[in-house]
Amino acid sequence: MEDKIVNDSSVTRGYGDEETVATGLVNCPVADWTKVEECHATRKVDFNLLPILGLAVFVPQTDRGNVSNALTSTITHKLGVMTKQINVGHALMSRGIVLLEIPFNVLLQRIGAQKWLSAQIVTWGLTAALQSFMTNYRSYLVTLVLMGLREEDFIPGALYTMSTRYKTSESNLHITLFFLGNPLAAATTSLIDAGILSLGDWYGIARSRRLLIIEGGITVGIGIILMFLPPLLSRGQRMPSYQLRSLVFTQRERYILVRRVVLGDSAEVANKLHISSSDICSTVESPEL
Repeated sequence: MEDKIVNDSSVTRGYGDEETVATGLVNCPVADWTKVEECHATRKVDFNLLPILGLAVFVPQTDRGNVSNALTSTITHKLGVMTKQINVGHALMSRGIVLLEIPFNVLLQRIGAQKWLSAQIVTWGLTAALQSFMTNYRSYLVTLVLMGLREEDFIPGALYTMSTRYKTSESNLHITLFFLGNPLAAATTSLIDAGILSLGDWYGIARSRRLLIIEGGITVGIGIILMFLPPLLSRGQRMPSYQLRSLVFTQRERYILVRRVVLGDSAEVANKLHISSSDICSTVESPEL
């Protein structure tokens, strides 16, 4: 193993030292593992990464719909809102999604996808849960704007995360599986909300408010799980020493998972990508936008 890896400061000296696996393996473009080993390691990625990202795209969709479902209950009278005002709130949420999409994607590149997406999902869930404290039309609008501001770059960030785990040749299937969360949420949100609303009041909490608290709390839980998900490649440089990761992947598997992406295709370029101010300006000025 050792003599297959060149003696270079940018390259690890063996898979046992997986904490310093680097992406600069230009001088060693050889996969020193079997196809069976690679398939076994990638299956572990599938069962650890895809379910969490799928839930992470599923739950915000339910949070987005729970307001509409809650408004069919008594909360409409408590807030003093009408149908026209409800539509204004949803329009403002869409504006929030557009407003910060570009700057937040710049932050994602600099902070790292796992930390940023986790924080985004947690704050989204907290905002959704805090909707249970809405008392008037103004608070209704504020919470929807905040939810829009926190949703803007989740899907681009999730796709970026997947690009650091999979080769381009593997991406199509995994992206398709990831996006299944949207139609599943659309098909089941009303049923889930109807079930929660049918349970009646709980410890003096109205049904509509309980709906918002429960689904917001679930979203927060998904964000916390994603935060501690075993990281496989961190910004193209190092693999953080998370205890959970050590329990899921062996040293040999971690070594394979880092090098296969680097040797595979353009994922290395994506990890080193830097979004400059000129890139942002050219994007904003583009007629296609």
